[in-house]
Formats: sequence, C-alpha cells, structure tokens
Amino acid sequence: MRSVFRPSSIRTVFLLVMTMLIMVLSLPLLYFGIRIMDRQIGQYGMELLQSELGAQLDAVDRRYATLARIGLEDSQVHRLQIRDAALQAFAAYRYKKSGRMFVIDHQGRFVLPPDSANWKKGEKSPFFDVLVDNITPLRFRDGAAARLAVVRYYQPWDSYVGLSMEEKELFAPRRLFVRINLGLLALVLGVAVVFARWLQQNLVTPIISLTRYAARIREGDFSARPHGTYILELAALRDDLREMVSALQQRMLESREQVTRIREREQELARLLRELRASEEKYREVFNAPEDAIIVHDAQTGALLDANRGAEKMYGYTLDELRRKSVVDLSEQDPAFGPDAVQEKIGFARRQGRCRFEWRARHAGGRIFWVEVSLHPCRFGEKQVVIAVVRDIDRRKEAELRLAREREQLSVTLRSIGDGVITTDLDGRVVLVNRVAEELTGWSQDEAAGRQLSEVMRLVDERNDRPRPDPAALVLESGRIVEMANHTLLLDRSGQRRAIADSAAPIIGPDRRMIGVVVVFRDVTEKNRLEQELLKIKKLESVGVLAGGIAHDFNNILTAIQGNISLARARLQVPDFSRERLDETLARAEKASAQAKNLTGQLLTFAKGGDPVKQTASVEEIIRESAQFVLRGSPIQARFSFADDLRLVEVDPGQISQVIQNIVLNARQAMQDGGEIRIRAENHDGGEGKRTGMQGPGVRIHIQDNGPGIPPELQEKIFDPYFTTKADGSGLGLAICHSILDKHGGSISVSSVSGQGSCFTLVLPAAVEDNLPVAAGENSPATPEPMPARILLMDDEEMIRDLATGMLELLGHRVVAVDDGRAALAAYLEAMEAGDPFDLVIMDLTVPGGMGGREAMARLRKIDPRVKAVVSSGYANDPVIAGYRRYGFIATMAKPYGLETLREVLARVLEENP
Repeated sequence: MRSVFRPSSIRTVFLLVMTMLIMVLSLPLLYFGIRIMDRQIGQYGMELLQSELGAQLDAVDRRYATLARIGLEDSQVHRLQIRDAALQAFAAYRYKKSGRMFVIDHQGRFVLPPDSANWKKGEKSPFFDVLVDNITPLRFRDGAAARLAVVRYYQPWDSYVGLSMEEKELFAPRRLFVRINLGLLALVLGVAVVFARWLQQNLVTPIISLTRYAARIREGDFSARPHGTYILELAALRDDLREMVSALQQRMLESREQVTRIREREQELARLLRELRASEEKYREVFNAPEDAIIVHDAQTGALLDANRGAEKMYGYTLDELRRKSVVDLSEQDPAFGPDAVQEKIGFARRQGRCRFEWRARHAGGRIFWVEVSLHPCRFGEKQVVIAVVRDIDRRKEAELRLAREREQLSVTLRSIGDGVITTDLDGRVVLVNRVAEELTGWSQDEAAGRQLSEVMRLVDERNDRPRPDPAALVLESGRIVEMANHTLLLDRSGQRRAIADSAAPIIGPDRRMIGVVVVFRDVTEKNRLEQELLKIKKLESVGVLAGGIAHDFNNILTAIQGNISLARARLQVPDFSRERLDETLARAEKASAQAKNLTGQLLTFAKGGDPVKQTASVEEIIRESAQFVLRGSPIQARFSFADDLRLVEVDPGQISQVIQNIVLNARQAMQDGGEIRIRAENHDGGEGKRTGMQGPGVRIHIQDNGPGIPPELQEKIFDPYFTTKADGSGLGLAICHSILDKHGGSISVSSVSGQGSCFTLVLPAAVEDNLPVAAGENSPATPEPMPARILLMDDEEMIRDLATGMLELLGHRVVAVDDGRAALAAYLEAMEAGDPFDLVIMDLTVPGGMGGREAMARLRKIDPRVKAVVSSGYANDPVIAGYRRYGFIATMAKPYGLETLREVLARVLEENP
C-alpha cells in the first residue's frame, strides 16, 4: 500500500486526478440538492403540521359550536368537559411516530406537557416567551432529541396549543437522498481505484521492476532477477536484458578467477603474520592484566627471567631492576625467609606440582608486607621454569588481626556486663549466650548454640503460668524493639522461677537488613521483693495518716447502724407503731452496713489488692450505671459512645464499677461549675506490650472531662498511694484504680493539657467466650424459693452462726452449726452414716487456731466427691474467693450478706448438679 500512494506512482497521480474531478463535479450538486430538499421538506412539513394542528382544533371548535346551537355556550360545566375531553384526546394523539400535542396556558405553565418524562404538568414552560412573540416554527430540545413545533393561540382556552415532531423524523427523506448520493460517489471512486490498480500492476510495476534490475546489474549484482508479470513489448524487453547480462557475467567470471588466486596467496601470508602478532600481544596482556605479581624463575639457577607490571608495582622496582634481583632480595631479612627456605619451597613445588604459602616480602622502600605465593613448575621449550603468582594480603592480615581483637573484646565485654544477653539468627536459633545468661537459664554456650530461643529461655506469666510469646519471634515478625510485659517469669533448666525484665531488638547488618535478634534481660526478683517491702513500709508509715479518716468514716457508719437499730427496738415497744416506718428505720441501718462493706472492700483492695472474682460481663452496663450514679444531682452531663461490636470482658463488676466511680468522682470534683464528661469504649487489638500490660484482644475505655486539667509535673504522681492535691483527700482513689486494673491484667494511663481537661484511658482484657450473664430485669424470672434442705453451717464466730442459722431457718431449712472444720467433718460423716446426709455445706474460709474451710473442703471431697459447698469469708483478697471452683466449691458469699443474698445463692446452688 505504501507504493500506491507514492508521488512517483502513475496510479497515484491518476487516482488523485480522478478523485478531484469527481469531487469538483459532485459535491456542489450534493450541497445545493440538500439545501433545496431542506427548504422544501421544512415548508411542506410545517404545512402538514399546521394542517394536523388545525384539524385537531377544528374538532374541538365543532363541539363548542354544537354546544352553542343547543343554547349551552355559557355552561362552564359543559365547556370544561369539552376541554378535558380534548386534552385527553390530545394526550393520546400521535402524528406519525414522534408527533405529540402540548398545551401552555396564558401564564406559561404546561397544561399538557410535550413529554411527561422531561416536563411535568404545571411546570413553567422554557419557551413560553418565544410563543408570546408568535415565532413559528418553534425549535426546542426534548431530552436528547431536537424537535420542531407549530403553535396556535387558542382563544377559548386563552392558551397556546402546539403540535411537535422530532426533527430527525421530519427530515428523514433528506438523509436518504444524502446516503444515495454518497453511495454513488463511493462507487465512482471505487471504480477509479480498481482501474488505477490494474494500470499499476500491468504497466507501471513491470517498468519499475526492469529499471531496478538494470540498476543492480550496473552496480555489479549479477544475481539479480526481474520479478513480476510482463505483457507484450515489456516481456520481450525483459528477455533481451537477461541474455545481455548472462554474456557479460561469463566474461567477468573468468577474470575474477585469476584475481582470486593471487589474493588467496596474499591473504594466507597476512593471516599467519597477524596470528603471530596476536598471540604475542595476548600473552603480554594476560600476563600484565592481574593486580597480582607474576614472576618467572629459572628452576635450575633461580634467576628471575620475567615479571609483569603487577610485580613492578608491588615491589617498587622496574623490570630491568627485578631481573637483577633474587627471591631472597625481595623477602624479609629473616632466616625464616632466607635462601634455605626459598629452595625448600621451590623443591616442594617441583615434587608436588604446585604449592601455596604465606610469605613476608620487602618493598624497594624497605616496607615489609604479607603476601600469598602460589608456585607452579612448567617447561618453556627446553628450559624448566617456576612461575610464582604473588598476591598482597597485608590489608587482609591486618583486618583479620583487628577482627580477632574486636571479637575477643566483644566476648570479654558480653561476659562482663551484669545483664543476660542472648543473640539468635533469623530462624530464632541461639548464636551467643553470655555468662549471666548462662547462670539465669542454666544453659551453657555450647549447650544452647543452635537451639530455639523458646527452648533455652522459657517464659511464663507470673499470674497464671501461661507461656509467654518468644521475644525473638515477636521481633522477627514486627522488625521492631519489643519489651516484655509485666509479671514475666523465667524458668531455668532446674525449674527455678525468676522474675525478669527484658527487651528484644533486631540486629541490623551493614546493608541495613536484619541479621538476627539480641535479647537483653535481668533478674528483678530481688528488686520486686524490695519494692514490695518498701511499699509495705510506706503503708505502715501511713497508718497514722489513714487512722483518723478511717475511724471517722467507721464511726459515722457505726453510729447510723447502732442508732437505727436502737430506734427500731424502741419503736417496737410503742403499741400500734407503723410497720412501714419501722421498716424504713431498719433499711437505713442495712444501707449503712452496705457502706461499711464497701469501705472495707476499698481498704482490702488497696492494702493487699484483693483478687477479683471475675465473670463475663458487658462493660457498657457497668460504665453507664457507675457514671450515672456518681453524677446524679450534679450539673455535669455524661455523654456515652460505645462500639456496636464491643467485646465482652472478664472482670469483677464490683471492682471495675469502683474504678469508674473514682475517676468520674474526681472529674465531678474538678468541675464545680458544671461541664461534660465524655465516655467512649472501643475494641482494642493488643500488641502494645509492656505499656498496656497485655498482648491479646481487649476493650479500651476513654473517660474525658473538660475541667482544668492536670499539670505535667503531677501526671507521673497521681497513681502513687496517698498522693493528693485536695485538702481533705486521702490519695487512695487512683491508687486503688491502678491496683484493681493491674489485678485484672489491664492498665490505666492519663493524658492532660492544663486548661483543656484530662482523659483517662483504661484497657481491660476481653472474655475468652462471649457469654453474657443473665441480667435481672422485667423479662427475667424471679428467684424461685429453694426446696427445704438440710444444711451444715461452719463459722468460728458465734454471732455469725446464730445470725446465719436464724436466716436459714426462716427460709425453711434444717441447720446444724459447728465452729471449725474438724467439727464439720465429724458432723458430715455422722450424717452420712445415719442415712440423713446434708444437702449443702456453708463454710467460713478462715478459722483462727483451727481447721478452715479450704482444708476442710479438701477432706470433705475425699469423703464425698459429690459434696456441695459454698465458701463464705470477709477476706475478699483470698485466692480461694477468686477461684473457688478450683478448690471444689460451687459458689461464694462475701461477708456481710443479707437474707436476699442468702436466698438467691441457695436457690441457685441447690438446683446445680455437683
């Protein structure tokens, strides 16, 4: 196709001329024909549209005329009926395919839209102003289509009535005319192209081919052949050219053979000369290319025969100077490198075929340096020689010595520091263990090398003995420094437990890629013990500070209890005294007892950190109830925001409620003039290591106020025991919060800006199983009354025994009360032998000077594995209370407890299978 449109092509010229001629003749005709058709079609189309519009309006006029003939021309009802019928007929009317009627009232609103998809009835007409000016035909766009319309003002309706039609349908004949003319034009052009193609193929192409053939013969290419189809005289011309070229080629071939023989002899001589020169140059280039020195010695005399440029540079001599030197002259002046040593090395090389050794060489300037020598005996013609390849290794030897010194220094340093250090490779396998790490883990360097770090360094959680993650694996996974969480224990090979504090970090190589992990840890067992002792000492020193406040609070509470009970007893002596008022008095005494219980719980939590009695709970309920309770009656508003998929938590609801109340109470006291507290809770995915004290999933709680804030210098002290900025404060609130969250495996932190409020952040671990406890409410069944049972009660306090016996008998149970565990065992065994066993045992946990509930329960389970027992104690911090099921109990009751609490516990445990 490229040759078709080349300017030198006859066919191209012919085709261009024909095309221009056809275009000049046809395009003006086509243009004026289209203009004439547009004018005629537009005129006739508008006349047809006017006629159709008049026909439609004439039909309406006839109905109005009929109405006038019967004398009802003033009847508005009939005129409206005619108008509505006409509008329905107009809406249904179609002229051809796209012709539609439309009506616009005198205010320019559509009565009948031209297209309901684009205009609505009652909508303002976009072309009303044009209608008022009586411009017709009207052109407008209906969606994507252009339309033409004729409009007539219809006086009976005081409206404009129009008939529109798509311009495309109206001018369809013009498009047909254009397609026919364009088709004829394409046909004429096609005929011209075919004719030009024939002319090119049968006349122009053969002539061009013969011209190229002649040009190639002129240039000496006798292998050329004319291609293509030739007709008439062109075929005869091709044959004559072939015969002429054949004769010329025969004469030239004879002359070429003679010249070729002469050139072949010259080329053979030149080739041999070039090969000789190339071989010599190649040998010399290869010989001089290496940086190493290459020296050729006579094997018999030891004389130096040749040396490369590397030898000149290494020894500082020219080639002529080297040829006057011996091997001894180029060596250190030492007997170890003298003539005997030289002959020994050369003799060994001649016997073994080659040898390699390190040697001390001497530079022309006197500098001594290390070299590596490789000797290779061989034969050059009739002469036996030894080739020595010498490499300067002085820098390498210096680096090896420096590396050895650094390695020794590093080894001494690691074994001297007081922390344990273990390094691993990228697979977590131990590479190095220093002396302290050997003592702490019980593994020596040789024993630990190549083992997994988790095997050498066994880490467990101090609180539950669960394995801790391998710190090397955490670093290899994250690529960052990892600090071990609190409460981490190291178990050595003998099983000894040590509290440790450690961190693991990536080892980065020169290319900034990780090449291993280093773990640094230290034994903090003694440090933790000393801290606990110091804390106890501080608490003992603070007893005097606490005594006044505690005595004051307890005196107030005891006054309320004693006063209300005395008042109740006095009122019992009054005849016909109101039972409701007596009940109110006792209720106040009971409320004061509950306050005493809460104060005792707070003191125990702070003093010894009472273990939480955990259960699966919704933190949202705890937060709402606790915050609203504290803020009741205050000018402060609480706003809550909880995640829709908020996880359940494993907590002691009472202790966590105490944390929320303490923080919200501090905020309330900080905002005396009112304000807002925003509390939100969201899921927390862990992974923050030591800062949060937990690794797994949990829930994060933010409690933010808009109070005055906490100064930066005080933020580190607010969780310290007894620290307070209030004149009447005890400094226990936030310390108790910190203690409770630590016992739950969570954390608490604060961020604050002076003048902008404070934000406390709490993190709690999520429950293992998302099982909501059944909450008491409108849809919960009431606690059923338990069936009468035979109950064994053990408590060392006679007052408690009498009170509990009275409540149990009031509930309909038979009770046997004893004062210690041994008496309980004897009574239980006696009841079993008599065939009247106990249905339930309620035991106090601590019996001074006697057997308590824990030991008694262990013996009871041996007597009767199906025994049902409830533990009751005033020590909320005892581990038996937090994990009572591990000791065989099926429920727990904290002292003090009331009748309703006792009823609920009995109803639940008596139905439970042992």
